[in-house]
Amino acid sequence: MELSKEQLLALRLNPVAFVRLLLDAEPRPHQAEVMMALARGERQITFASGRRVGKTTMMAWLSMWFEMTRADAKTVVTAPASSQLMDAYAPEFRKWVNRLPEGLNERWNVRAERFDYRLMDKQPFENFITLRTARDRKSTRLNSSHLVISYAVFCLKK
Repeated sequence: MELSKEQLLALRLNPVAFVRLLLDAEPRPHQAEVMMALARGERQITFASGRRVGKTTMMAWLSMWFEMTRADAKTVVTAPASSQLMDAYAPEFRKWVNRLPEGLNERWNVRAERFDYRLMDKQPFENFITLRTARDRKSTRLNSSHLVISYAVFCLKK
């Protein structure tokens, strides 16, 4: 499957449509709300949630959407502990790459801590997702072609 420039531009504005069309999945309402907030350009999005409500899945979808709909995009996925990245995010991301239509999934080169995407056959730029543990949030900066997703899990005791 190949996407036209018009399709890519439309999907760039709507990550929910991206998930529905390319991954054959249906985001939950709270996921769709966060996804569309990011698409509208909101820079810092926080939400309260429990366990097993789709946070990691949403992160995988958003990072994939960002990379696949922009030229020269770079995504950094951060977490306080490497186990959150390697045991949760990375396997979830790989699962969704495997669910992409044939032709699009082959454009991904998924390695241990870096996932490269080839937007076009001979591109003069690189698109990638990198996984990093983050202790210092001050070093995290965003610009138009970069996305930073911080994976934070908080356990609240009653």
